[in-house]
Order: sequence, then structure tokens, then C-alpha cells
Amino acid sequence: MSTFTVVDDQTLVAAIDRCRHRLVYIAPGITKPVVEAIDRMFERQEVPAITIIIDSDPEVCRMGYGTVEGLNALNALVERHHFVLRTQPGLRVGVLASDDELQVYAPTPQLIEAGSHTERKPNAISIGRDPLAQLLDAAAAEGVADAPLPSNAEIGQQALTPTKLRESLAELARMPPKAFNVSRVERVFNAQLQYVELEVTGYKLSSRKVNIPNDLLIGEDPDLEKRLRNTFALLEGKASLQVEIASLDASNLQPVLDARGKPKTLRYSEEQLETDRQKLYVDFLTTVKGYGWLIKRWDRPALDRRVKWFRRRVEAYRDGIEELLGASVQVSIRALAEVLLPKLKDRFPDRLRKHLLSATPAEADMLDLVTKELTDAFGRAHQHARPEIRINFKDLTYETIKDPKFREALEVAYGRRGQPSAFSRLFEEFDAARESDEPSDARAS
Repeated sequence: MSTFTVVDDQTLVAAIDRCRHRLVYIAPGITKPVVEAIDRMFERQEVPAITIIIDSDPEVCRMGYGTVEGLNALNALVERHHFVLRTQPGLRVGVLASDDELQVYAPTPQLIEAGSHTERKPNAISIGRDPLAQLLDAAAAEGVADAPLPSNAEIGQQALTPTKLRESLAELARMPPKAFNVSRVERVFNAQLQYVELEVTGYKLSSRKVNIPNDLLIGEDPDLEKRLRNTFALLEGKASLQVEIASLDASNLQPVLDARGKPKTLRYSEEQLETDRQKLYVDFLTTVKGYGWLIKRWDRPALDRRVKWFRRRVEAYRDGIEELLGASVQVSIRALAEVLLPKLKDRFPDRLRKHLLSATPAEADMLDLVTKELTDAFGRAHQHARPEIRINFKDLTYETIKDPKFREALEVAYGRRGQPSAFSRLFEEFDAARESDEPSDARAS
């Protein structure tokens, strides 16, 4: 086995499956496949001794050193088998001891890089019984008797030439790394704040207007026709179109029952839909002037539940109004035709008169023609009444976080005047690189 190698979930699972007597797993986080491999050990007749030490800080998962699914699986494993877990804050090295096998590796932060799957890009050392001699030989270390040539070493076979080093420096000058403190702030802010784009469309039927042919109102005067722009409201008002929908509990989306155990219903209209839409902003979102709407990530689950509840209401309303809306529009068209017809008798448009089959047509025939003309003008506007909810979440950009104007707007938005700033509070609470309180000489000893 090579000294310098690659450790990933696949190799960890394989080593755990080979273990018979003692397993020690030490790493910042853990993934579900690794937990499942440990779980299989408990199915054996003789369960090996198991030690697990991780860093339980949520930042571990945010950085990608482990996964939420892995932590959930580990929690369930502990509840089933009642063994002791241990924690080490700030742990960033990985160790797996499976019986006599020992591997020390650098866990890959998935937030930053994808990880290696080839020994040409090692992230681990597989250690035997004489680790120092093994390491010196694998690296073809200088000053060691009988050491192999660098070209035959496991690692570092190629020379880093001055030209290659200058190329790297030139690339860094062209695209320098972000300032580490700001990069850390960016990561923290993206872990705690997100932009929200929330849009509800296709529901404002009360404000929808339909153009009416001018010659039905003013005759065929071309000068007046150029100046006149006539529209007609599709419906009477926001509360004019109401439907019965199921009443749902916003916390679990289950039907609300009355005293007899039957599902309750409620009258729902465009006005109520607009109230529900605005309440999403009031309850969960904060506007940062000039930048958009923000939400704190710990409020996301509650917002997601509310949006799901709101979507169910909107879908029920949409289904309920389809047939009702068509009938309501036809009533509006007929009523408008009946109002217009008396004004048209002496100046009935020629383009409509040609369809009449009598020199003295019946009023009902004229009314049918005007109704058809208005129906064509209205078109199928009512069939486009398809209320929909769209919501998108976006992370803050590096440029935004650096912007002093954004920071100032953030403080105003969260009302932090006279208190510790919102920016520093969010950064402080989740910053992963604090100084130790111990004196430097105490740490050295």
C-alpha cells in the first residue's frame, strides 16, 4: 500500500467494513455512507470497540466537512445503540484507525473544492509500524542513507522550477485571492442571510382592463377616435369574485375541522389573497433599501411552510374561479351591451350592420351582434387568470458584502442603532477563527 494515498467516503467505508476489533473515527464531520458502515458493525455477533470524535459546530456542515444527512444518521444510530459520542471543537484533521490500519487525512471542505479521487493528488498518509522511516522513504527525503531518487519517490517527483513558480505568482497577481477576513464574512453572511425574490402573478383581476372598440361609443369620427382611449374593468372590485376553499392549518397543512369533525371552508377572494401575500413580507422578509429583500436562514423553514400553505390556498382559489370567472365575464359583457345598444341605434356601425338580415332589425339581433363584438374585444382575458407563486433565493455577493453602503443600509433595515451592529453580531456569532484566551507561553508549554 502507498504511503501517500487518497481517503474519501469509499475508502473509509471499505476500512470500516474490514474492521473486526477496534475502530477509531476522528474527523470534523461525518457523512451518511460512513454512518451506515458503522451501523453494519452493530449487526455482527461481536461488535468492535467504537470511538467517534467529531466537531459538532454547524459550521462544519456549512463548510462541507460533513453533511446534515450524516449528522441525522449518526444521531439516530446513537439513539438505537446508546454508545458515547465525543466532540473536539475546531477539529480539522481526519484519522481512521481500523484494527492495525491507520490513516491520517485532510478532510475536503466541499464548499471550497471537490476533493481528489486519484493518488496523484493525495490527501492522506497510510501509516505502518515505523511511520517515520516510511514517510522519509516515500518522500525521498534528503539526508537519509539509501533514500531513493526523487524521481522514484511516491510524492514530489517533479521539480518546481523558478519559471513555474513565477507563472503561479503572475496568475495570483492577475486574479488575487479575496481578503481572508472578508471571505470569511461572505461565507458567514451567506450562511445567515439570503436575498428573496417573491412574486405572485395572474391574480389581480380587479385591475384588469379591456379595450372597447371606439365606434361603439362615439361613432366613426376619426378625430375623436384618435383622442379616445376607452377601457372597461373586467370585474367590479377585489371582493367581487369569491370562492369557497378548504381551511388549512398553516403549521401542518391539515384541514381545520369544526366541532362535528367536518372540514371547515372559507370565502376566498383576490383581496384575501393580496392580504396573505403582504403578510409573507411583514412576517419574514426585511427590505434593505437599494439592495432587495433579505431573510435570515433560520427563518427559512417557517417561510417555506407558510409559502406551501399559501400556495395551496392560491391553487384552490385558481381552480375555483375558472368556471365562475367565465360566467362573471359573460354577465359583464351582456350588461355592457345592454347599456351601449340604446346609444347605438341611430349610428349602428356599418361593419356590424352588414351582418343584419333585415332593414328593420329586431333589437335582440342588434344586441347579439354587440355582445359578440364585445366578447371578441374581451377575448379570452379571463382564461389567463392563472395565479402563480414564484420564489427564489440568492446568496449575497462578495462585492455587496464589501460595500460600506450595504453595511449601512443593513444596520438601518435591522434597526440596530444604539445596539451592537447587525453586521458584527452575525459575524461574531459564527466566526470560526477566534483567538485562544490562553497566553502564548502557556500554549507553547
